Amino acid sequence: MKKFLISQETTLLGPLQASTGGRINGTVNGDVKITGHLLISKTAQVRGEVYADDIEIYGQVYGNIVCTNKVVIHDKAYIKGNITALMIEIKEGAVIEGFIIKSVSPDAHIEQIPAAAESIEPEAVVAVAVAVELEKPADNDHVSVKWF
Repeated sequence: MKKFLISQETTLLGPLQASTGGRINGTVNGDVKITGHLLISKTAQVRGEVYADDIEIYGQVYGNIVCTNKVVIHDKAYIKGNITALMIEIKEGAVIEGFIIKSVSPDAHIEQIPAAAESIEPEAVVAVAVAVELEKPADNDHVSVKWF
């Protein structure tokens, strides 16, 4: 199957739509709608909404992300926007300024930010990356979460 590539030296002004997966190494100033796997490399910057089946992010995204399956956010990634996905993996060191919304169906859509969050001043927003270690007890009664 063919895949697309937006090279590091390329700036795309306007939307990107493809019926195949691909990789963005450069800059996209517009919405990205992909069928398949999308990789946003460490040199990439996307300013717009991102829609794909599976997404891996190493670079920067300024916009909401909607994924019908799994999003992986790597350690140097920066996201300013909400993330809606069926599954999400966040590596330690990633920065997300926005909400994470678990979609319970593959028909994902962008959720609106709760009204209380809209009144938060930008200076008051704290970007936090959290590493979580799950411990599953032998009796399977509960799962505890350690934040560190």
